[in-house]
Amino acid sequence: MASERAEIKPMAVYTLRDTCDILQISSATAMRWIKEGKLQPARIGRGYRFTGTQILSALNPPEAPAPTADEARPRRMRKSA
Repeated sequence: MASERAEIKPMAVYTLRDTCDILQISSATAMRWIKEGKLQPARIGRGYRFTGTQILSALNPPEAPAPTADEARPRRMRKSA
């Protein structure tokens, strides 16, 4: 279904195979992403279905918060006496 330059329609529903083609990942990677929560499909019988919005959110994950000043500073090792 998906070609190289396919447009991801946010309200369209895609199969696991379509999703793998769009994201250019293997089905094993897709299953790992499902377990990790990066992809959140609907389960239809034994298959999975994804909306375009879910695929787009997997491509653009939320940014991690910036480290605080204490976390950004390298820690010094104590010298043993």
